[in-house]
This record gives sequence, structure tokens and C-alpha cells, in this order.
Amino acid sequence: MTSSVHVPKDTIAIGRKHLLDQRLRIDRHKDFIGKLERDGQPKIIAEARRVLCEMEQTLVRMQADICRKSFRC
Repeated sequence: MTSSVHVPKDTIAIGRKHLLDQRLRIDRHKDFIGKLERDGQPKIIAEARRVLCEMEQTLVRMQADICRKSFRC
């Protein structure tokens, strides 16, 4: 069993890849919201913005977790 103090470097690398993936998903979702706004889809826009907020909050938690595990931010 590994201790919480020692996290393998490959785990950190995987976490950083997940961060990049999440940033890309957020960028695509922002583009999607822009398309909805251009197409005049007001009923869907509010839900899309709510999802974007959740995605951004998840990214912040992911970043904090990686920072804590890698001991550098």
C-alpha cells in the first residue's frame, strides 16, 4: 500500500493529462455555448452555462489535487 506522502510520478503525469483534457473540454463547451447564443437557443443556454460552471469547478479541484500531490503548483 502506498502512503499519501509518496505518489508515483506517472500518477502525477496522468493527473496533468487529465487537467489538459478538462481545459480542452471547457474550451469546446464555451464554443458550444457561443453557437447556442448565435442560434438563439435560450432554453438550453442556461443549462449549458450551469454545466460549464461545474466543469470549471472540477478543474479547480483537479488543479488543487495535483498541486498537493506533486508538492508544486
